[in-house]
Amino acid sequence: MWSRSHPKLLLWILCFGLICLSLQCGGGGSGSSAPSSSSGSGTGSSGGSSSSPGTLSSLSPIVAAQNGPQFTLTANGSNFPSGAQIVFNGTAHTTTIVNSTQLTATIPSSAISTVGTFNVAVESGGTSSSALSFYVVPAITPTAISVAAGGTTSSVNVGVSVDSQSSPLLLQAIGGSVGAVATSAAGTAIIVPAGDTVNLFVVGSGIQAGDFFSVTGDGDITVTQPLVSNFTETTEGTPAVNFNITVSPSAALGPRNLIVTDPAGEISVFPGGIIIASGS
Repeated sequence: MWSRSHPKLLLWILCFGLICLSLQCGGGGSGSSAPSSSSGSGTGSSGGSSSSPGTLSSLSPIVAAQNGPQFTLTANGSNFPSGAQIVFNGTAHTTTIVNSTQLTATIPSSAISTVGTFNVAVESGGTSSSALSFYVVPAITPTAISVAAGGTTSSVNVGVSVDSQSSPLLLQAIGGSVGAVATSAAGTAIIVPAGDTVNLFVVGSGIQAGDFFSVTGDGDITVTQPLVSNFTETTEGTPAVNFNITVSPSAALGPRNLIVTDPAGEISVFPGGIIIASGS
């Protein structure tokens, strides 16, 4: 009996060995599949982060006059993705991605037809960044201000007072510097040569982000509206602001009124605060 069954026993042992070897190989295959799954998970995580809109830190400009012309709005920040869009007052606008820290979009005149404070954000993949404020002030025609200009005339508030304003808007002093940032101001006018760009330092109660500045004349003086970072205080705690004006070489000589309008509709004028003189 033993001699006849012995070959069957050997065959059974051989089959059992093959089964064990097969199980060991299969276990090794399962172990090698773990890194592939982790790699896939990493790719998914990267795809999720690309939908983040990034961080919006500042806008330029921050203010416009009601019904003014279309303008280019620049959004500054960090980590803007390739699909980011600037959203102005709830409407997304065609956006140019300058790089991961800057976006631009053309805002049409129709978007600033109403006075008020509006949110601007960056959106990507249905996710929106924190919003910053953009201000639209009532349109004021500088030539409509009828205060007589004069180099030593004291400041006059010609606007209506708004009851909700804790500090009425009133320009008090003005200073200027060519080629540097102005840091002081006086109650009298500054002299600006035609053809020059001057940094103004303007002091007054009620001055705050969102104020819109203009100068009387026929468009021969360009005002670069101040940004949030340009607003400051004097050592006495009075609100102040820095911004540039550029005078055309062919600008008419003589005194000009500096006008400020705020989002609440208040107006203040510094009569004759800027005197245009012959260029060098």
